[in-house]
Amino acid sequence: MTAPLLFAVLSFLPPPSDQEALVPLGPALRFDKVNGRVVIDAEVALRDGPLEMLLCPKKSKEHESILAAEVKPHDVHAALLLVGALPGKPIQFDPPRPPAGQRIKIWIEREDNGKTALIDAREWLRDEQAKRSMTSDFVFVGSQFVRAPGSERTFYVGDDGYLVCVANFPGAVIDVSQMSTANDAEQKSFVPFTERIPERGTKVRVILEPVVD
Repeated sequence: MTAPLLFAVLSFLPPPSDQEALVPLGPALRFDKVNGRVVIDAEVALRDGPLEMLLCPKKSKEHESILAAEVKPHDVHAALLLVGALPGKPIQFDPPRPPAGQRIKIWIEREDNGKTALIDAREWLRDEQAKRSMTSDFVFVGSQFVRAPGSERTFYVGDDGYLVCVANFPGAVIDVSQMSTANDAEQKSFVPFTERIPERGTKVRVILEPVVD
């Protein structure tokens, strides 16, 4: 993506030392170029109710997102670029076309009874049609920049809160690879798998791992 905002983030990064694997991009965001992953400190924001996101920035869409983190979506985009992920294209509605991009494996790491548990994030999402855990992939679509009418300024749509979506949005940074909806007038595609999600406020680490096919 040729965006001044992302180039600015990249240009001010400190060079990592040979001994340093995780490089900070903010208080809750790090990237590991050696192992090809992005790590985000997050917490549980929602266990039940209408769902549009797996992960959103704090003070944005916590009322419809399982997890929230003190991050900026454009920084997460930059971190994915730094570990070699390739963005694709967001959802298209006319003609219909699902989101496309490099697959991103999303892991959730948390402390459980004194032990560290690592689970596939899809285990916290229930496919409402199949009545089981989500099996669709997450893909790095990369959101988009838009120009406000009558203005020379552009803005990154993902920064409105569309970080990791489970309902399709054109501004998603990461989206689910199938056509998906959270519309009450239709059958919702995904809902929280409530009995598998810990209490609100539980601290977790979200690990984004681009998949090399």
